[in-house]
Amino acid sequence: MVLPRLEISLVITGDKSHWFYGAPAIGSAFATFNFVTVTVGYRTKVPFPGAIEDVADAISWVHQHIAEEQYGAGDVNRVFLSGHSAGGHLASLVTLDRRWLDSRGVPDDFIKGVVSISGIYNVPDPLDSALFSWGYKKMYITPTFGEDVNFMTESSPLTHLNNVDPQQPHHVPPFLILNAGSDFGLQKDGVAFHSAFNAKGLPAQYSVLDTESHGTISRSEKTMIAARDFLVSLIAKLINQDEANPI
Repeated sequence: MVLPRLEISLVITGDKSHWFYGAPAIGSAFATFNFVTVTVGYRTKVPFPGAIEDVADAISWVHQHIAEEQYGAGDVNRVFLSGHSAGGHLASLVTLDRRWLDSRGVPDDFIKGVVSISGIYNVPDPLDSALFSWGYKKMYITPTFGEDVNFMTESSPLTHLNNVDPQQPHHVPPFLILNAGSDFGLQKDGVAFHSAFNAKGLPAQYSVLDTESHGTISRSEKTMIAARDFLVSLIAKLINQDEANPI
């Protein structure tokens, strides 16, 4: 008797190439916008700061190599970050907590703008729902950050934004902060993050895409258009600055 052969396909949870996550959609959309796009993977099964170290390493690679022809001859003077959910947390944190890029020799003003989609900015308490907060802490926060609230707070983008002194030389690029209409209660965090920018007199835009959910916003055409328009406006300002201050 010959047994039938079994074909087993494994799906790696969280892999950036999976259609559920934003990377394939964002990469395709921004290619049509003529942007050189780098999609970044990071470890999810290791304690923090493993993930942000991976992101910082990827940004350092972009700083060193993206201008090469084989990678699309990207412009190192016009680099922007984007991330969804945990990716929004990491993109925001690596921009606002300078330790990660300083240690890799990346210039202070390398990041020219950030699009954070349904991100997490106050790690210990980002949600306005007690039920969602319980699941969030059990499934994501405790395995990654442990139980130390001080460590979680230090790992929060909001903490580092609140510590910025606008009178001191510290580059904080413009942010576009997006939430979905159905976002597990993360709107609370998005509003608080945007309010902190306003309190510091720093540029940030905030918008809720009412028709989207946390699971669809990273693949939404509305998200792509909002991000494109935001980045195009920043590029126009950078061009004007270059023209006003020629080398």
